[in-house]
Amino acid sequence: MRFLTAREWRVVGCAIAIYGLTTLIVVIGAVSLGSPILQQRRSNTNDEVSVAQRCFIAGDGYHFVDIATDGYTYDKSKRSRVAFFPVFPLTAKTIAAVSGLSIEKALALTANAYLLAAFALLAIYTFKRYGNASEVTSYALLAFGLFPTTFFLRMSYSESSFLFFGILSMLAIERRWPTVLSALIVGAATATRPVGIALVPVFCISIWQRSATRREFAFRSVLLLPLALWGLIAYMIYQYEAFDQPLAFAMSQEHWSFRQPVSFDEKVLAFLSHEPIWSVYDSSSDGHWQYTQPEPRAWSNLALANPVYFLLAIGLVVLGGWKKWLNTHETVLAALLILIPYLTRGFEMCMLSQGRFAAAVFPIYLVIGQLLSRCAAPWAVLLLGFSAVVMAIYAAQFAAGYMLI
Repeated sequence: MRFLTAREWRVVGCAIAIYGLTTLIVVIGAVSLGSPILQQRRSNTNDEVSVAQRCFIAGDGYHFVDIATDGYTYDKSKRSRVAFFPVFPLTAKTIAAVSGLSIEKALALTANAYLLAAFALLAIYTFKRYGNASEVTSYALLAFGLFPTTFFLRMSYSESSFLFFGILSMLAIERRWPTVLSALIVGAATATRPVGIALVPVFCISIWQRSATRREFAFRSVLLLPLALWGLIAYMIYQYEAFDQPLAFAMSQEHWSFRQPVSFDEKVLAFLSHEPIWSVYDSSSDGHWQYTQPEPRAWSNLALANPVYFLLAIGLVVLGGWKKWLNTHETVLAALLILIPYLTRGFEMCMLSQGRFAAAVFPIYLVIGQLLSRCAAPWAVLLLGFSAVVMAIYAAQFAAGYMLI
């Protein structure tokens, strides 16, 4: 765990610059394009929160405001705040208490602070993975900054906190940091979002690779796995003490759905036939995009595009594994980050949020970096420019109050 070299510091500086430039695109889209529409919609309301702040607090941001302000609630008969994991809102609450900022401002600041740190970590991670292939690192960082649904990472959402701890966990695993330290970092990631659990199998693989015998692996696993789950365990203990239900966060998910509950057999058949994906485009299905997110128009509607981002992420992971651009740890993690939200929420949510979830599958940016470094420069610029435009449009829609989830 030596300190960074001069070259690594330069890579980090490049990452910070890319974060700044790509975030500026989101801010321009949200404030310059989305804010006037939101202002018009709210012209007859008395809103204590400014329109500029509302540009970054739509959707799940409201729930994080409530958690940071009034704490968690749980009611088994309706939607409850326990569905949202604690690291992000508690960090924002701490920042608000220390700085004197409003909760709304603290949430936006927290999301972007985590994202900035994630950029720096991804730069170090990619540089260490590919060495002198500086083009791959640069393109991977640009892809991370400009992938259309990464606009969510600048908003008051918890994905940026997961990315920070997730990339840090992978850096610890790949660089063979002390296993106790790696376990503690992975454990912190499990308290950021439900998909944080995807890091635990990767950590187990790393223990196996570092163990000389099966007995040593078993011994290390017994000692280290509780540490690798400490964040989730702590959250479950809190829920047990507060609500007498350690799995309240999971039990509450049934109320965050766009479809009526179905039997297990029906759900299995739906997944086997890929129904959650094609139903988005079937006007006779209750999963059709116009039922779940009728606005804005089709050409820029995220609900219509969610399956595309999902399939794109799958394609990139398969390509990365086939070309050996991703190692075993990265391939397993990416696969789990895609499959966990799809299998647990894809049917119930009619594929909503799958584009946002794909943005947190950070190994795909390594694959995109590899692809772009092999493209002619004009094509790479064209693709990144198109992605930037789409990202700005999404940011404007989000700020204007459209239901982008």
